Amino acid sequence: MNLNELRMSIAWLLLITIACFIGISNGVAVMSIDIGSESMKVAIVSPGVPMEIALNKESKRKTPVTIAFRNGERSFGEDAQVVGIKSPQSSFSYILDLLGKSIDNPMVQLFKKRFPYYDIIADEEPNTIAFKLNENVTYTPEELLAQILHKGKEFAENSAGQKISEAVITVPGFFNQVERRALMQAADLVGIKVLQLINDYTAVALNYGIFRSKEINDTAHHVMFYDMGASSTTATVVSYQNVKTKEKGFVETNPHVTVLGVGYDRTLGGLEVQIRLQHHLAKEFDALNKTSNTVFSNPRAMAKLFKEAGRVKNVLSANTDHYAQIEGLIDEHDFRLQVSREKLEQLCSDVFERVADPIKMALKTSGLTMDTISQVVLVGAGTRMPKIQEHLSQYLTVELSKNINTDEAAALGAVYKAADLGKGFKVKKFVTKDAVLFPIQIVFDRTVDNKVKQIKKSLFSKMNPYPQKKIITFNKYTENFQFHVNYAELDYLPPHEVAAIGNLNLSTITLSGITEALDKHVKEGAESKGIKAHFAMDESGILNLVNVELVSEKTSSAPDEEEGTFSILGSTISKLFAGSEDKDKEGKAEESMKEDVKPVHEETEYPELQKEAEDQTKKKNESTVTEDKATNKTEKAEKEKKSTIVTIKEPIKAEEVKLGSQILSGDKLTESREKLHRLDVYDFEKTKRETALNNLETFIIDAQQRLESEEYAVATTSQEAENILKACSEISDWLYEDGFTASAEVFEEKLTELQKLTKDVYERVYEHKERPEVLKGMTSMLNASTTFLNNMRNLSLTSDIFTQVEIEMLENVINETQKYYNNVIKSFDETALHELVKYKVRDIANTMALLDREMKYLINKAKIWRPKQDIATNQTESTNENATDTKEESEAESIPKPTTDPENEKPIESEASENSSPENEEAQSSHASAQEGYATSFMFESHSETKKPTVDNKLNLDPPDIRKLTVEYMIQQSILDSINNASQTLNIAYMAVMRTSSKYKTLLSSLICLSKDTLEFHVTDEHWDTIVELRSEVQNEKEQLNKLTEYVQYVQRMAIAASDLSYFSGMENLSSLSRQIDDIAKSMQEESDCIATLEKEYNDVQEQCIKNYRGASKDATNPHILHQPTHQSQASYIIESTNDNQSPSLTVIRLREAGLIRRKVISFVAKSCTALPGKFPTGRENVTSHRGIQGVPPLCPAPYPQT
Repeated sequence: MNLNELRMSIAWLLLITIACFIGISNGVAVMSIDIGSESMKVAIVSPGVPMEIALNKESKRKTPVTIAFRNGERSFGEDAQVVGIKSPQSSFSYILDLLGKSIDNPMVQLFKKRFPYYDIIADEEPNTIAFKLNENVTYTPEELLAQILHKGKEFAENSAGQKISEAVITVPGFFNQVERRALMQAADLVGIKVLQLINDYTAVALNYGIFRSKEINDTAHHVMFYDMGASSTTATVVSYQNVKTKEKGFVETNPHVTVLGVGYDRTLGGLEVQIRLQHHLAKEFDALNKTSNTVFSNPRAMAKLFKEAGRVKNVLSANTDHYAQIEGLIDEHDFRLQVSREKLEQLCSDVFERVADPIKMALKTSGLTMDTISQVVLVGAGTRMPKIQEHLSQYLTVELSKNINTDEAAALGAVYKAADLGKGFKVKKFVTKDAVLFPIQIVFDRTVDNKVKQIKKSLFSKMNPYPQKKIITFNKYTENFQFHVNYAELDYLPPHEVAAIGNLNLSTITLSGITEALDKHVKEGAESKGIKAHFAMDESGILNLVNVELVSEKTSSAPDEEEGTFSILGSTISKLFAGSEDKDKEGKAEESMKEDVKPVHEETEYPELQKEAEDQTKKKNESTVTEDKATNKTEKAEKEKKSTIVTIKEPIKAEEVKLGSQILSGDKLTESREKLHRLDVYDFEKTKRETALNNLETFIIDAQQRLESEEYAVATTSQEAENILKACSEISDWLYEDGFTASAEVFEEKLTELQKLTKDVYERVYEHKERPEVLKGMTSMLNASTTFLNNMRNLSLTSDIFTQVEIEMLENVINETQKYYNNVIKSFDETALHELVKYKVRDIANTMALLDREMKYLINKAKIWRPKQDIATNQTESTNENATDTKEESEAESIPKPTTDPENEKPIESEASENSSPENEEAQSSHASAQEGYATSFMFESHSETKKPTVDNKLNLDPPDIRKLTVEYMIQQSILDSINNASQTLNIAYMAVMRTSSKYKTLLSSLICLSKDTLEFHVTDEHWDTIVELRSEVQNEKEQLNKLTEYVQYVQRMAIAASDLSYFSGMENLSSLSRQIDDIAKSMQEESDCIATLEKEYNDVQEQCIKNYRGASKDATNPHILHQPTHQSQASYIIESTNDNQSPSLTVIRLREAGLIRRKVISFVAKSCTALPGKFPTGRENVTSHRGIQGVPPLCPAPYPQT
């Protein structure tokens, strides 16, 4: 293979590797979508970015779940709500409650009552509903929700900067099987791969436990979450506990959160309060008799009242009264009415009486009492209403906790689960165990004494944990039969909740081919042990029939036994080497199922058959005992006669028919996909056209304004200015006449025409603006090089650092550059600003690059030069060292590097320099080099401690005959080794810094969030303790980051020295190493800026916290101060926040200002300050007489070191 072929192979290999990494990186990020009936939150997690909420196009964290269609255009969120005011029947909200519902479902009827202006029709084939937009267009709730999920996916992708296809979606815990399948299909319609449907209360509990994992121990800790949203309310009892599990042979202790009990009310929420207030406002307006038409018959007026009712409801949560006012409600009549909180509470008195019902149901299903609940955490916007909190406080015996973000807790908990399930992340294990809310049973018929008897078997009982697998066994069937899967034991639910579930019959399963399978096994001498149906409820709470099989057993002879032994041994070995984590999990789930649930057998219905089975079992046990008492000879004889039981499994054909409302399938599913695809294409073309139009309009306005400025006027001829302004005017007129409906391609063509017209003018202005700085750099370079030349001449008289040829060469280059500089200055003096530029900035930079390269060569030579006497001495020492084999000492003197695999160490390819032009790179950097000047002190540095390069056994050059080894070959080989070592060490150190920096940013972001919570919520002492502990971790991580950064800077200097050495030797290997140094420096600078932003935000938040504490002490009754931390936790936080230059006296003063000096706190402060330099004040000493506390972390961590 020749050199060109080798280069081409290397290039293709690099391209393939980069493509693979790009593919991996694009698929790493995952998201969660917390879809509610009123609003949606989207969270993402991607490499290097912690869990965060994705912002929508309005830069808001919450998006209304609303979609609208008007004039052929589609809008989402707040834009759709605006459309809903003008055309209510074209804007769709609260559609989550309609998934998988038939037209006669109570929830559909309630929706029609609340929003009568929608045209809802029955969709007969899937037995669901559809919204009729016009005569030709209908949308099912699944299609509408799919489009909203796709918009959430866009928000996530814009925030992450890459494509995202995997998501965890929250779902109300009371969703049944049909509703969950409908939501899964909605996500599938828009290409979202659902990793898991997680119940919203489970996501909240997970988020709550993540930040309190240190509080979880081996004892179960019970917490209740009360979540009142827009449409529904749930109360959930969960337990937190550390549980030991065995994973891959190792015992691990991980925190578990288990759902123990759930209570809910589908119709209790903020929407019901808003609807009642809307109707109250409508009645009050009708009572004014301003119009002959009732406001209830006008959809637009009712939509306005609904929006105003929502606003007033939110305001009354913080105020006792407020005015509702609407301009032009109906027939140009305005409306204004004062509404008090007391009036609202009267309107919803029966609603507030239902507040405690979900709690009662949750306690009943969990089997616990309120005495065992340690905390009740409020979740959801509805819990902010004072009347709700009042009713909860009256019913509950524990204090209500508000120490969780009610809006984003579910989204953040779900994205943590997404990171756990995704392929690109490793998170701390936190196991979630959900529970079955609606029990499921198996129903089948059996003929007993010529009578058909219906038999029911429980498959999943109430509050059974899932994911889980279960097996139902049918023992006496010899012919084809069918059985049913239904909901059961729903008597604990109110009648209206049972009716809202819909059809209680889930599916009918028909089994066929049983007779043939039995005959086949009988011929083989096998005895039937029954038909086993395998069911699995997955992580999303969806029940699936896995398979059905006939199980038979037969006895085998001794040879078969021997063969079976080897088969079992081989199977065991295969499992040992081929086992995977997924299989382990599956096996454990099945094992757990076998332990938790007994297989259902038909014999349990018949006592006589059960008794017979027990007798057989008893006889078996007695036989086993007899064999144990036999002698060794008897055992040997029995073993010869003993036979082995072999299990045979035969698949049985099972046909499952889903009952009730169904998800889309067949032609309906294809039609829905095409419908949504057409909408996406239309939106894409619309966005493309709007972007092209905006770019064209912006360019026209910008060009006209530029030509009016003096800077551009002097650089433009009158003819050029006239042509440009004329073209801009013509295109502007065309836009507002015939061109407003043009396509994106036409707009782009017009923009290209204008860019060609203005190119020369814009280029001249650029040259005039940049030229002074470039010429300034050229002057500095000439001055520095002239000084360097004079020093060279002086040194040449006393030393042989530089040869006469080198001196003359530099002098010639300086003279040529000076001559070029004079020509440039002369040309610019003689050329008008509107004339063509002869000497452009890039040409000047290229000329500077020639002098810059010559200077670098001479400087590098001066840096490594040593007197001849020292060289001779070192050569003698090197010979002695080689003779005595002191390679270890030489390596000890070099920079330590991490241990790596020698086979993975690849030299830097010299051919890589041909892919880029060093001259261009040097030209770009010449300006900066000239400004800095050339430090001639390099010529006088001490080189007595210059390290001798170590020669590795692996040669990167073609090894010559050992008898003809040359000094040049040895030098080149040593340089290659030094470059390789520098590159590898630099890369390892850089990766260590980035990993530590990522962890530091994550901890600091968490600290910022916790600190912000103290500004917004009433937090507990545990919250402050967490802040104190986290600050210590942040400080430790920052110290580690500073140390690593200093090491990277040291390695960078080593790498620069290797590059200079390569320059001096004439080798071209420095190009890739130089780029690596520059890229790492740039990356670390960006990381430094990012950290500086975070630290500034933390500093601002911390200063605000301290300011609030001082304000709290001055006005303890201030109603705006809702979160005054107490006692020891706040004292600890303030001590941690003390600056280095403050004394313990100042600490006590700050504690006194915050109103925290009490008997219980004094001892804590004294103890904290005793371990630090300085004396704890008694109150009588002068504050200025004490030294500063040296060991306390600063108010804000030290700034990130600059690279």
